[in-house]
Parts: sequence; C-alpha cells; structure tokens
Amino acid sequence: MKHFMKILIAYDGSEGANAMLDDLQRAGLPQHAEVTIVTIAEAHHVVFGGGFSGVEPAFTTEGVNSVSTARTLAEQAATRLQTEFPDWQVRHATGCGSPAAQLLEQAEAWQPDLLVLGSHGHSALGRFFFGSVSHGIIQHAPCSVRVARGHYKTANSRTRIIVGVDGSPHASAAVNAVAARAWPLGSEARIVSAFHLPNQSVEPLAYHENADAQLAEWIAAASQRAHTTAEAAAAQLVPAGLQTSLVVKETNPKRLLLAEAEDWDADSIFVGARGLSAFKRLLLGSVSTAVVTRAHCSVEIVRAHA
Repeated sequence: MKHFMKILIAYDGSEGANAMLDDLQRAGLPQHAEVTIVTIAEAHHVVFGGGFSGVEPAFTTEGVNSVSTARTLAEQAATRLQTEFPDWQVRHATGCGSPAAQLLEQAEAWQPDLLVLGSHGHSALGRFFFGSVSHGIIQHAPCSVRVARGHYKTANSRTRIIVGVDGSPHASAAVNAVAARAWPLGSEARIVSAFHLPNQSVEPLAYHENADAQLAEWIAAASQRAHTTAEAAAAQLVPAGLQTSLVVKETNPKRLLLAEAEDWDADSIFVGARGLSAFKRLLLGSVSTAVVTRAHCSVEIVRAHA
C-alpha cells in the first residue's frame, strides 16, 4: 500500500490558527496526504478561597471552551482544507484537557510525519512561546514539528525556504525533507551554514609564535567544510525544482538563520532536530528558543525517522 504523508494539525479557530492554515499553501506539502485536524477544549483549574483558611479549586475553561465548540471548529477547518487540498484525506478529532498532552497522545497513537501548530491563538498551543508547552511538544513529539506563522505575501510571490545545515545527520534530514516536498514552480531555497572560531577552553590550539598562521589555517579549513556541506545540500535540492543559493559565514548559527530569513523575506526555516556544534542543542537550548520565537516566518524542526 502506498504511504501518504500523515499530517496532524492543531487548530483552535483563532486568527493565528487560520494563518497556520494559510501557511500550508507554502509548505510544499504533497498533493496526496492523510490529515487529521485536532481541536482541544482546554481545561484549567483555578484556585480561589477566603482568608487564611485554605483555598478551594474550581474547574473552569477558557480558549476553546466546550467540546461542542471544539467539534464545530474542527469541522470548519476540515471543510476548508478539503476545499483547498481536494486530494487530501481529511478527518477531524476533538478532545478535552491539556492541549499539549492531548496532542502528544494523538501523535503517539497515529504516528504522523508532521505535526503543525500555530504560533498564536486562544489555547495553550496558541500561546506557544510563553511557557513549557513549546518544549513539551517539540521534545516529545514523535515526528517533525512545524510552528506556522503566516505573513502577508502576494499570491504570485515566490516561496522562499531557509535550510540550516552543519554536516550532521539531523541537518541532512532537514535537507531530505525539503527535497521530498512538492514546491511551487519558481520556489527558492537558501542554504545557510555557520561556523565558529575555536573556543580555546574547549578546542585549545597549540599557540606559539605561529599562532596567527595556525588560526588562519583553522578558519580556512572550517570555511571549506561549511562550503562543501552547503554545496552538497544545494545539489540535493536542485532535482526538487528549487533555485538555490548559499550563505556561509563565521558567526553564530541562530543569528545567521534569523538574519537571513528576515533579510530575504523567507516563508519558512527548516532545521534538524539535533546537530553538531551549536545546532546540537536545538531542542533544549537557546537555538530553538531564538529561531522558533524570533523568526518572522514559519519554522519546521525536522526529526529523522529511526
């Protein structure tokens, strides 16, 4: 049986969630796919009470405030996607409770290839940047995660993709994901690779009277490795119909990714879930926080399949 790409979409009816659906048009997704739209009625516990005698918890809801509302929203989103992607197999599902836990439960059960979230919305998933939800979803999802942030472009403007590479297997998985997509004619990809000067406390150089020459040799070798990696990635994307360009600099990877995405007006940034150098902390540290929270565009964190 032919395997169609499986896409799990978290939707809460907000402006951010609708921008997320707009973003799917520029994500290079295949003509045929199996899609599940999930809307969660978010449950909270609030605490109230009087004086010092204790507090009494009460159950309340906010955001998507009932399963009935969640079902209606999911149905509306499914109808829209079925119209925009007529060859997709679209179904919808609802739940009640913690959006992060519910979504991860759906992902574990269904094993999608891609999980899509909006960057802003009514629910905890929509408040993605302000707490532990983002880390929980990205760290524990069994698949790639796309944090979608729609931004205005004219209908005939070209789709532009930033791909971060560093020579690691996980960065290669990001390149593979981009190469496997069905991009609109004229789409462009910019391969971005950054390298650092050696940290003497971690990578001590045997400094002596020829230290300047030694450092120059190190920089030249690191630059050559980064260029070779970027060129190989670009060559892999050409068969996908992408017009490619390269940016290789000695700088911080997160700064370079963000700057290039902003200056080039990219639609999305693709990065591997883990990698070498500064990229290896992508899910756990400052690179993920900076790229996902500060990028003006969508960010797709690619997790290689085992």
